[in-house]
Amino acid sequence: MSKERKAVLIATLGTEPQVLTLCLQELLAWGERIVEAVGVHSRGKDPAIEAAVERLRREWHSLPFGEEVELRLAEVPVADFDSERSLMLLYRCLKDIVSAYRSRGHRVHLNLSGGRKPMGICALLVAQLLFSPEDRLWYLISSPELVESRALTAERREYRLVEIPVPLWTEAEVFLDVLSRYDDPWAAVELQRRMKHREEVERWRHFLAHVLTPAERAVVEELVLRGGTNKEIARRLRKSPRTVEHQLESAFRKLREFLDWPQDLAVNRTTLALLLAPFIRESSLKEMGEATDARKGLFR
Repeated sequence: MSKERKAVLIATLGTEPQVLTLCLQELLAWGERIVEAVGVHSRGKDPAIEAAVERLRREWHSLPFGEEVELRLAEVPVADFDSERSLMLLYRCLKDIVSAYRSRGHRVHLNLSGGRKPMGICALLVAQLLFSPEDRLWYLISSPELVESRALTAERREYRLVEIPVPLWTEAEVFLDVLSRYDDPWAAVELQRRMKHREEVERWRHFLAHVLTPAERAVVEELVLRGGTNKEIARRLRKSPRTVEHQLESAFRKLREFLDWPQDLAVNRTTLALLLAPFIRESSLKEMGEATDARKGLFR
C-alpha cells in the first residue's frame, strides 16, 4: 500500500472528539499521507455532541497536525438514528463522502469508533459495499484514563488503533461505481446480492466446465444431486467404486487449488456439496425447464 497516495480519514462522531484526533495522530505517525479529516455527526439536541463538534472547530489549528490536515465536519440532518428514513440519510451521507474521495483517487481510512451504534453499523456496510483493497476500516481503543481526560492528543502507548477486516465482494471499479449511486442501502444490498450471485455462477461454471474433467464433473454432479456412498454413485454411473473414489479425490484437490485454500482447511464431500450445490441444482432445474418447454413445443 503506497503511502505516497493522498488519503482521507472519515470518522463517525458522538460526544468524544478524540476518536477523530487520536486516530489521525496514529495514522500520521505510520506515515499515511492524510490531507483531510472528516467528522460525521448527527444534528441533535444533545449538548455533548454539539460541544464535541464545536471543540474540534475551535481547537483544530492548535493541534500538531492542524495546519497540515484540513478539518471537515459533515452533519447528518437527523436528531437520532431510530427509523428507516434516518438510517437511509446516514447511509447516504457516509456513502457520498466515501465515493467522493475515492473518485478523487484518495485512499479511505474509515473510523467507526464514535457515535451511536447505528453509525458504526452503517459505516461497516459502506465499507463492505464500496471499499477497494487499499481502503481501511479502524476501531480506536483508549485507556480509561485517556477517555476521562478528554485529551485530543496523547502518548501513543495510551491508545491503540485496531484494523477491522472488511470482506470485499469485488475489486471491479465499474460495480463499485454502480453501487455508489444507490442512496437506499436496502436497494444497494439487494443489487449487490444479485451481482454477487451472477459472479458466483460464472465462477462455478468455469470450475465445472474447465477445471474438472467430464468424468469428474459427472461424479460431482451425481454426489450433489442424489448423494450416496461411492458404491451407490458407482452403481448409478456404471463405474467401479475405486474409480469414483479417485475422481472425487481429484475433484477435492482441484477445488482446494481453485480456491487457494491452506492445506489445514478440510476439503471433502461436505465442503464440495455445500459450495457447489446451489449452482448445480439451479442449473439442473433450468435444464429440466428448458427440456420441458422443448417437449411442449412438440405438441403445439
